[in-house]
Amino acid sequence: MRAHLHLLTAVPVAIVATQACHAQEEGFPALADRSMAEMNADKWPEALATLDQIISRFGQADALRTIGPQFGVIWFRKGLCELKLRKWTEAATSFETCYRDFPNPPGQSNGNSNVFQKRALLKWGEAAMGAGQWETAVNQFRKFLEERDKVTDTYPAGALYVNMAICSYKLGRIPAGNLSLEIAISNREQFPTPDAGIVAGFEALTAAAITTKNEQALLDFIGKNRGGITFEPYEMGTFSSIYMKLGADVFAADMPAAALAVYQLVPSSESVVDDLRARIASLGPLAEMSEGNELITRKSLEARLAATEADYRGPGAVEIVKLAAAAMIHEKAGNLRGAHASYEQLVSFFPDAARREDYLFNVIRLGIALGEPMEATAENTSRFIQEFPASTSTPIARQLTLSSLFQSAKYQDALKLASATVGTVKEGSPEHDQCLHIIGGSLYYLGQYGKAKTPLEEHAAKYPGSPNAQAAEYFRAANLAKLREWDEATPLLDAFLRKYPDPRSNSFMPFALHDRATCHFANGEFDAALADIVAGRAFPESTVTEATLALEGNIQRSRGQPDEAKKAYLKALEAAEKRGNRAMAGEVLFELVSLLGERSPKEAASYADRYWKDFAETSAFRPQMAAAQLKPLSAINRQNEALERLAGIVGDLAKTDRAYALENTIKEYSQAYLTRHTPEQLEKHFAEFPGIPPEDQATRALLRMAVISAYERLGSESKDLAVQQACNGRIMKLFQELKSSLSPKQLPTPILLQLADHLRENTSAPREALPFYEEAISRNEATYRFPSLFGRGDTWSRSSSPEEKQKAIDDFKTIHQQSKNRAEREYALFRMVETMVAKGDHAAAVENAHLYNDGKLHFTKFAPEVNLCLARSLQETGKPDEAISAYSKVWSTPDAAVRLTALAIKSWMELLWARNQPGDRNIALESGTRYLDATRPNLAGMSADESALWKEIDQLVRTYGSSPDVK
Repeated sequence: MRAHLHLLTAVPVAIVATQACHAQEEGFPALADRSMAEMNADKWPEALATLDQIISRFGQADALRTIGPQFGVIWFRKGLCELKLRKWTEAATSFETCYRDFPNPPGQSNGNSNVFQKRALLKWGEAAMGAGQWETAVNQFRKFLEERDKVTDTYPAGALYVNMAICSYKLGRIPAGNLSLEIAISNREQFPTPDAGIVAGFEALTAAAITTKNEQALLDFIGKNRGGITFEPYEMGTFSSIYMKLGADVFAADMPAAALAVYQLVPSSESVVDDLRARIASLGPLAEMSEGNELITRKSLEARLAATEADYRGPGAVEIVKLAAAAMIHEKAGNLRGAHASYEQLVSFFPDAARREDYLFNVIRLGIALGEPMEATAENTSRFIQEFPASTSTPIARQLTLSSLFQSAKYQDALKLASATVGTVKEGSPEHDQCLHIIGGSLYYLGQYGKAKTPLEEHAAKYPGSPNAQAAEYFRAANLAKLREWDEATPLLDAFLRKYPDPRSNSFMPFALHDRATCHFANGEFDAALADIVAGRAFPESTVTEATLALEGNIQRSRGQPDEAKKAYLKALEAAEKRGNRAMAGEVLFELVSLLGERSPKEAASYADRYWKDFAETSAFRPQMAAAQLKPLSAINRQNEALERLAGIVGDLAKTDRAYALENTIKEYSQAYLTRHTPEQLEKHFAEFPGIPPEDQATRALLRMAVISAYERLGSESKDLAVQQACNGRIMKLFQELKSSLSPKQLPTPILLQLADHLRENTSAPREALPFYEEAISRNEATYRFPSLFGRGDTWSRSSSPEEKQKAIDDFKTIHQQSKNRAEREYALFRMVETMVAKGDHAAAVENAHLYNDGKLHFTKFAPEVNLCLARSLQETGKPDEAISAYSKVWSTPDAAVRLTALAIKSWMELLWARNQPGDRNIALESGTRYLDATRPNLAGMSADESALWKEIDQLVRTYGSSPDVK
């Protein structure tokens, strides 16, 4: 504005002459000069007041006649002041008056002309813009362009075209606005057009596009004029915030593509920093330099550089806003991968971003939605929890990640995250519920059934109403079945199937039916197992179909129905091959070979060949198949091939930790070898066995145990005393070699047990077995734990020390309480009672004998032994009547061993004789006589101890029979 004020400083002489009558007051020239001085000093209210005074005193109705067109300059000045004071309507009136009331006569160019008459149209338009009168404004701008003097009426053309564009945009006339704005942009250097004006025009275009919902118009303009609406990177610092806001506005108006295009107009902070540094360097020693219409100063550039560097990668960096906006835009447009990439950049490159918590959470959320690698998702979740432990999103992030890991079968990762989390969340919370469920479920799916049991049971106890209850209940029951705890698994599976009977909402139903069939089969309940299998046929597409068919084959085989078993196996094989379940196909082929090995060797051999050709490479049944094929291949004269294959399996297993499989494979090999060779030949063969290096002492120990078994079998089967003695001598020597060549820690667990059992049972120093049992127990291997405890307990039970007998009782108690095998639990309880009696702890013996006889446990196998112990303890504790009853249960048991019944009836007779109630002594004599008569035919087959007891009873009967107390 100030560039044009010098044109207003000349005060017309004619005005001074005509106003002589006002000489006593400040004259027109002085007032005009004062208004100019005030305007030049930016004292706009004062200048306006002075101009109003001039108009009031000198601007009478005939001012055009009396003063002339030049008085229009006063109105023009007044309009300028009103513009500055944002008095838009008043300014428009002032400019209108200047233009309308003080026109220049045609052809006049003297000093009394109104030099601003046409320019008033331009300012009138600007005032109308300020008042929001867009139509008026654009009309005045056009009229100015039509009427202006092309020589004298200079004007800021760039600003004019920008203003015309803004008015058109405000009126919703986007094409007209674009035409004006593009004129301003294309002539930016000639007009010149200020950068701020171009940005203002673009703002107006953006607002118009939002108002009219015309995203394409904005996209088209940006595509055509990108270079015109962007500037050198160092200049963009002024406008970046405006463009960022415009991008946000466009995104909020649901124009994601246009929003992204707007954000892309903003240069990176890095490019701005580089450009500013280059500009500063180009100044050299100069403090400032002109470039076009702009004065570039070192001071301003350095200040801008410092501000940009402070923001660069800081919490409010331009890149952060751009990336965050891009992420939201991509996601809104359905481009989740683009959104995820933007959030990843925010997290990786801007650790101090103000909204880092949101960005990291979105990386997790979108990563899960996209199926990104779970390792990265789990890592981001751990980072989120560590950085924002108190965040309201922490539980959500954790739950999302855990669920995704578990559902995508990333059980190791799910287990790791859940295990790290469970101790940090409140018990009773949904997070704790989920963690326990995933820990138990992951361990189950990973096949770590022993470890899974505790968290599965804990979850069942603490969260019966869990959202995961159905899956958790199935895992708990199925896990017990996998642990072979049939008695515990069966009722849980029953309850699960009753609770969730609808297969449409119970995806675990075919699996539960399979598991329950397995439990019934294990308990010998074949009909119940087959009923479950029939029910499972309703789910032919289930992934457990082939396993269920294989189970049906096992059941039919156990029922003595080989043809039915074969049919089931063949169906299982067909289903497994159709589904591509190679592991199951290999297992079924093994079952077929095992079933047909003796009945149809040639057919069995064909299945074995198919196994080795198509499935052996990835099958876990290679040792079993190599053993199963021995008989059928031997029957068709392929024994050498079978033995060679089995020898290779022994060599392979020796390189792994599958000690149990290795032991059984060696047994199978030795038995097959012995069909055509002697134990001496086997011993020599195993000493030179291929594939087993000399330093592999563990495998060589297993080979030696197989040789020992061969000598034991030969000695037991031979009736030749010399052969028996030779075998025993060789056995003792081999055991001694085993014991001396290896320490307990070097021996495989099966060898540890066999060697310990030999030392305990076949030597005069059974306590030497203890270190071997101790080592086996310390390894805590499920297969060998309870046999090791039995061996150690039995060794200690033979001691005369009460303390060591108590150790035996403790071992037996551990087995009774912890074993899931009913037979093991029963035998352990019997041995507890027996050892308690030997220790003299009769009260405890009575208590545990009653526990054994409790019908709830269904124990019967050792009832005579337990009742004999019970009777003795009752007798020792001064309860003869109860002892008499207990003894009678023993000797009256039809199938009880003589060693038990003889001792029981002898003690029973003595107690009755001593009690001497009416009839007691007669009953003792009569029962003793009947017992002798019943057992006399077996006397020749009795052991020395039994024969001695029988003779004691015979003597007792003779003594009682000669007594006068007997009638």
